[in-house]
Amino acid sequence: MKQRIGVVVCDTHQLSRSGLIRLLSEEEGIDLLAECDRGEDAIRLVREHQADVLLIDMEIPDLGGLEVARRLRRTDGSSQVILMGVHAEGPIPARALESGASGYLTRGCAPPEVVKAVRRAAEGRRYVDAEVAQSMIIDRLNPGQSPIATLTARELTVMVMVCNGYDRQTISERLCLSPKTVSTYRTRIMRKLGTANDVELTHLSYRHGLLELLERD
Repeated sequence: MKQRIGVVVCDTHQLSRSGLIRLLSEEEGIDLLAECDRGEDAIRLVREHQADVLLIDMEIPDLGGLEVARRLRRTDGSSQVILMGVHAEGPIPARALESGASGYLTRGCAPPEVVKAVRRAAEGRRYVDAEVAQSMIIDRLNPGQSPIATLTARELTVMVMVCNGYDRQTISERLCLSPKTVSTYRTRIMRKLGTANDVELTHLSYRHGLLELLERD
């Protein structure tokens, strides 16, 4: 990964754009290169500044985030695109990744998710936030073949966060659960899937084709 990450932010909503700019400006190693509110401008600014990452609203006027991602993928392979949208479920997140985007975030995701997405994109890795990953995993599971299909929705959420590298305290805070309850969920997941630790759990996710949906360190 480059020592510093150059980012362009494109969002029609001034309040949202200002929040993203403020968040990323406070992060060490991240440089805000430009901001805009239209797709054509986003493409121009990415090229002009040779940005590493473009963070763009899916519903941006004139082109739309998907088309911007497709164009940059065809002509500027070194620039990574992270799309932001309101949908955690349905076909939109998958379409975002199919368009060539490196990541997809929901509007309601936590600020640390945005920072992680930018850093992972700069490394050439894909990233989707935990809520989206859970939905995509559920869509992909075959109940007759995958043991992961035996997990409840909450257990699946905890599994996604464990594979994302979140510690017990962070999971507790994010899901509004006590650390003891998180430990109980983790133990239950391990028992259902026949795994002994987080490494085995991650390997299981890989074997069932789920690892590419998760952040990897």
